[in-house]
Amino acid sequence: MKATLKKATPNPEHSFNIHKDIGHAILSAWHYHPECELLIVKRSYGTCLIGDHVGPFKNGDVFLFGSNLPHTFRCEQKYLENDTEKVGETIVILFQNNIWGDTFLNLPEISPIVKLLNTSKLGLRLKGATKRKVGKIAEEMLNESPARKLISLLSALEIIAATKEYEIISSNGFNLEVNSIDQSRINTIFEYTFNHYHQKVALEDVASLINMGKHSFCRYFKSKTKKHISSF
Repeated sequence: MKATLKKATPNPEHSFNIHKDIGHAILSAWHYHPECELLIVKRSYGTCLIGDHVGPFKNGDVFLFGSNLPHTFRCEQKYLENDTEKVGETIVILFQNNIWGDTFLNLPEISPIVKLLNTSKLGLRLKGATKRKVGKIAEEMLNESPARKLISLLSALEIIAATKEYEIISSNGFNLEVNSIDQSRINTIFEYTFNHYHQKVALEDVASLINMGKHSFCRYFKSKTKKHISSF
C-alpha cells in the first residue's frame, strides 16, 4: 500500500479550507495532498507517522506540513468517543502554497514565508510561544470573515517564519517518490501494528508482511524509522 492522495476541494466562496474535526473525524489513512496543512491538536494523544518519522503527539501540538508530505495520526480510543468530555478535537487548515499568487510570493518581504513553506516539506512541529500564538490564531479563524481568515493565515505563517521556533520532523533525505517502495512497506507495517496493538504483535508476523526474516526486518525497520521495532 502507498500513501493515498487526498485533495481537499475548498468551498467556491473560499480560497482555502479550515475546519474542526471531532472524534472519529480526526482519523484518516496514511495520506498526502498537494495543499500545505496547518494542524492544531486541541485535544488528543497518540502516535503520528510523518514522512519517515514515528513518534508521539499530544494536546496542544501544532504542526505545519508542506505539499505532498505523507502523514497520519492515530489516537487513543478514549479520544474517539463523541459522548465524552475528552473527545478528540483538531483544527485543520489546508491551503495551496501559492494561494496569494506568484507576484505576491515574489515580493522580498514574503521571502521568509516562501522559505518556511519549502522547509515545511519535511514537516514542522512548533514550540514555545509560537505554538501558543498560532494555535490561538487558528481558533479565532473559525469564526472570522473570509477576508480576515486569509489575513490571519498569512499572519500565522509570518509568525512561524520570523521566530523559527520549530523542529523539523522528517529526515533530510526523505522523499515520497524516491522511496515509494519503502513507504509502501512501512505503511503496511504501521497499518498492521495500529490495527493489532491491543494484542501481542509477534515479530515473525510483522516481518512476514514484507517477506523478510526477523533479523533483516529489524535492521530494515531501524534504518527507516530510527527506532527498534520493540520500541515502536
